[in-house]
Amino acid sequence: MILEVALLSSGAIYIADRVDRWWRGRSEQPPPEPPAPTPQAADEPRGEGQLVVTSAALVLAGAAHLAFPPLLPFAAAFVFVGLGDYAVAAKQEWREEARVGSAFLEFLTYGAALLGGYVGTSALMLLASEVSATVARQAERRAHNELSTALSGHPSTAWVLHDEAELELPVTAVAIGDVVLIDAGAVIPFDGVIVRGRARIDERSLTGESWPADKSIGDPVLATCAVLSGFIHVRVERSVEQSVAARTLDVLAQTRGYRAAVRARGQRVADAGALPTMALSGVTLPLLGPVPALAILFAAFGESMRYSGPLTALTYLRGAAALGADVKDGRALEALAEVDLVVFDKTGTLTEGSFDVSQVACFGELGADALLALAAAAETGQEHPIAAAITEACHRRGIDVTAPFEGEVELGLGVRGKSRERRVTLGSAALLALDGVLLPATAATWLNEQADPVGSHVYVSVDGECVGIIELTPRLRASAPALVQRLRALGVRVELLSGDRSSATAALARHLDVDGFQAEVRPSDKAARITALRAEGRRVCFVGDGINDGPALIAADVGISLLGATQVAIDAAGVVVDRDLAALAPLFELARAFDRDLKIAAGLSLLPGVVTVAGVYTLGFGVGATAIVCNASLALALTNAMRPALRRMAAQPETPALTASTFDARARGQREHRG
Repeated sequence: MILEVALLSSGAIYIADRVDRWWRGRSEQPPPEPPAPTPQAADEPRGEGQLVVTSAALVLAGAAHLAFPPLLPFAAAFVFVGLGDYAVAAKQEWREEARVGSAFLEFLTYGAALLGGYVGTSALMLLASEVSATVARQAERRAHNELSTALSGHPSTAWVLHDEAELELPVTAVAIGDVVLIDAGAVIPFDGVIVRGRARIDERSLTGESWPADKSIGDPVLATCAVLSGFIHVRVERSVEQSVAARTLDVLAQTRGYRAAVRARGQRVADAGALPTMALSGVTLPLLGPVPALAILFAAFGESMRYSGPLTALTYLRGAAALGADVKDGRALEALAEVDLVVFDKTGTLTEGSFDVSQVACFGELGADALLALAAAAETGQEHPIAAAITEACHRRGIDVTAPFEGEVELGLGVRGKSRERRVTLGSAALLALDGVLLPATAATWLNEQADPVGSHVYVSVDGECVGIIELTPRLRASAPALVQRLRALGVRVELLSGDRSSATAALARHLDVDGFQAEVRPSDKAARITALRAEGRRVCFVGDGINDGPALIAADVGISLLGATQVAIDAAGVVVDRDLAALAPLFELARAFDRDLKIAAGLSLLPGVVTVAGVYTLGFGVGATAIVCNASLALALTNAMRPALRRMAAQPETPALTASTFDARARGQREHRG
C-alpha cells in the first residue's frame, strides 16, 4: 500500500509541476530560470563515508540472502542511512530551486525499493551511484596529483655544456639553445631535441604512452620525463614555464570551470528525465501493477551523463595538452569538432617570421657576392628579418661582411649611407624613387620574367644608379604542406588571409594547394572577413599570431594562436599551439573523437531508460532486471569516458618514482662513473 501511494504521488507531482509551469508561463514577467547545478551537485551524495555505508549495506544484504536471513534488517538500516544524503539533496532542490529533480527521483526509487522488500537491489543501486561519483572525483584528483608530482620532481639544476666543459647551473640560468647533459636515472629538465646520444625514456605521465620510448638524435624530449637508460645531450627549446608538463597543469586548472559546466549539463539531462520517469511509473501502476511501476523508476534517463560527461572532458583535455595544445576553454575543443573552414593568416603562421635570399640580380659592375657584402655592411646592427637573411646568406657563402659603412635608417623604407666614399641606398623601390634613382630596363625585365612572385625585393643603388636587386622569399614552415593536405583529408576547407600583395599570396596558395585565398586585406578588415564567412554558414577556425589578428581570433568560432606569438593574439585565442603547428591536425582529430565520445555518453545515458521501458512492457522485466540494465549502462558509460586512461594503465612498466633528489644522486653517480 505504501509503495502504491508513493508511485501515485510521483505522477501527481509531475502533473502539478506541468500545470504550475503552464500557469507561470502566462504571466507577463516569468520567473528567472533556476541556476545551473553547482559542480558539487553532480557528485551528490558526496563523501567517502557514504561509500562505506552503501558497501556495508550490499555486503549485509548479500549475506542475508545467501546464508543468514537475520542480517536483512541490518542491511535495510544501512540502506536507510545511505538514503539520508539523497533526502537532503532532494529537499535542497525543492527549497532553493522549487523543482523536483534527479535527487528526488533517486530518493523515491531507492526508498520505494526498500519499502517493497528489495533491500539488496536498493543497496546495489546506491553503491553503483556512489562508485560512479567516486570514480569521477578520483580521476580529476589523480590527474592533478600526477602532474603536480611530476612538476615537484623537476630538477633544480642542470648540467650544461659550455666550450666542451660541463657546468652545473640552476635551471633558471639555462637559456634557450643551450645544450644540457642528461644521464640514466635522471629527470629531463627542459623540453628540447636530442643532439647527441640515445636513451630509453618514460613519457607516460604526459604522452600517455605506456611503454618507454627509444630516442636518438633529432627526436624531441619532454621535461619531467625520466631517462631509464642511456645518455643524451639535449638542446633546450622551451623554458620550464613553457614546457608541456607546465602547460598541461595550467590547462587542467584553466578548464576546471568547463568541466563543471559539462557536469552541470549532465545534471540538467538527469533532472529533465526525473518527472517524466515518475509520471510513466504512475501510469504503469494501474496498468501492470506495483512491481513493474517500481521497475520503471529504475529507468534513470540521463543519469550516467552526470559522471561520464566530466570524465570524458578531462580525458580529452589532457590529451590535447599532451599534443602540445593549450586549450584555454574546453568549449573551443567542442567547437573545433564542428569546424569546416580553417583560415590561416599567411605571415608568421604558415610562413616563418624569417626569409631566405633566393636570387641576387646584378645590373652594374658589382657581382653577387660584392652586392651581398655591401648590403650586409649596410644592415649591420639591424635586427629585422631582412637584415638577418642577408647576413645569413653571406655567412653561408663565406663572404666577408666587414666593409665599412656609415649611414642612417629611413624607417619603413631602408638605409642610406656611405661606403668607401660611395653613396649607397638599400631598401624599397620607393626609397630609390625618393632619391631620384631610376630602374634600368634590365631590372624591369628581370622583375617581369625571373622574379619570384612570392618574394620580397631589396633594391641597391650606388652613386645614384641601381646596381642590383636582392630577392628574399618567406621561409615556409616545413610542416605547412603536409598540414594543409591533412586538414583537407579531414574534410576541412583551408584558406589564406593576407595583407600581402595578390601575386605573392596567390603563388603561396598554389604551392600549398589551398582551397582559396584573399590578399591585400587590411588588418582592420580581417575580423569582418571572418564574420562574413560565419554569416555564410561556415564554422570558422582562424589561426594567427599578430597584434592585428586579435579581433579575427575573437570573431572566429575557434581562435588558435602560436606559442611565442604576441600577447594580444594569445589572449584572444581559445587554443595555443607550438609554432611548428604539429599539433594542429591531430587536435582536429582529437576534437572529433571528443565530440563522438560525448555523443556516445549521451546515448548511453538514455539507453537504460529505453531498454527498461521496453522490457517492462514487452518482456515482463522486474526490479532485478532493470537494476542490471541500469548498472551495465553506467559501467559502459564510465568505461567509454576512461578509455584513453585505461589504455595508458595497461601494460605500464614498473619504474620507480623519480624526484629531484633522485635526479641529483643518480646523475652524479653516472657522471662520476664516466669520469
